[in-house]
Amino acid sequence: MLKKAATQSLKAQTDKLKERLDKKLIEAEDLVKTTGMPGGIPQPPESVLENLIKECDDHTFWLNFRKAAPMLFCGMVEHNQDIKQVRDLSFMEELLKVRSMMGLMANKLATGDASIDIIEYSMAT
Repeated sequence: MLKKAATQSLKAQTDKLKERLDKKLIEAEDLVKTTGMPGGIPQPPESVLENLIKECDDHTFWLNFRKAAPMLFCGMVEHNQDIKQVRDLSFMEELLKVRSMMGLMANKLATGDASIDIIEYSMAT
């Protein structure tokens, strides 16, 4: 009885994760469209999902927001084309990375892969 309840609970959690991941993929796709980036989706190796929490860490560029006053930093970025370009490239790189990782996660969920860590995937989304 407990095993059946646990299996049903796991299925419900997996279904909720699939639903949230599908929504996030749509959001990421919309963001990509608004940036004007090329439409190709990079295919990272599945090994990136082995250390998913580490992969979700902020890019070095965005860590500046924790060290400096956000308004000052944003003002500086807007008036310095070199830094603005680095910021934009960093954002595009992170967006493509996140979108591709969510695609990998969605594929693993769709195929019923047994190596899925529901808690870790949920934290990452």
